[in-house]
Amino acid sequence: MAHHTQLPIYRAAYSLLDAITDLARNMPRDFKTSIGTKLRDEAVEITTLVFRANVAREKAPHIEGLIERGVDFVGQVIKPHRRHTRRRTVAEAIRRTAEAAPEDLLATANSYFGLLGQATRSHHDRALLGNTVRDRGHSVNYALTKTYRRAS
Repeated sequence: MAHHTQLPIYRAAYSLLDAITDLARNMPRDFKTSIGTKLRDEAVEITTLVFRANVAREKAPHIEGLIERGVDFVGQVIKPHRRHTRRRTVAEAIRRTAEAAPEDLLATANSYFGLLGQATRSHHDRALLGNTVRDRGHSVNYALTKTYRRAS
């Protein structure tokens, strides 16, 4: 068993706590006690759960505690029994696809279709991206997972 301070997840949780502490320190007084305290308490709890999961024989309850909070991973929020793509990630995908150079459109759109397809209920997000691609003159397959080249 590795020492908890050497684990990448612990280092990430601790750096989150450090960033939130700095953020709360610079918040206006009105928000410092309400929002700042809640953020700091949540970051301390996450860091504590990582520590407890590392030292416990039965790791599942502590890991489930982390998962219940929703772990954000590569533009997706992963919660028990479902994953969804962050709204900002979807909006960025649509914007970048709409602005992509014609020679880069195929790779860009297919990459974002792959990212959006990892979420559990992603049909609506993929449909928005598909409409953007179709507006640019390309075709999209029925499952909204792949873009094809323009017909000459």
